[in-house]
Amino acid sequence: MELIIALLIGSLCVLLFFLSSGKKGKTPPGPYGLPLVGYIPFMSSKPYVDLQELGKTYGGVFSLQLGSQYCIILDDYQSTKDAFAQDAFMGRPPENLFNLKKATLGEILEIFW
Repeated sequence: MELIIALLIGSLCVLLFFLSSGKKGKTPPGPYGLPLVGYIPFMSSKPYVDLQELGKTYGGVFSLQLGSQYCIILDDYQSTKDAFAQDAFMGRPPENLFNLKKATLGEILEIFW
């Protein structure tokens, strides 16, 4: 019985790892993270320094999983300019990760408190 439970838990962990990897199709290179938390445990208190180091390792465009959010990072000026000059960045879904307005306790006349 314990063997069946151990195999079931192991299978679920492997399945969770592959489902949470986030990389779908042709994506830029980047580091692999842990299931559920992504690359967050490997980042220091200065994430901008970590992202610059990853940019030196993987180039101007790389991918990164932060928690459940899959991110593509544009690290240098030329890749950012090329990306926003194309229509590929048009029509993206709204990003709710950094939407502070929904985390407020109250609003008065649309002023963020």
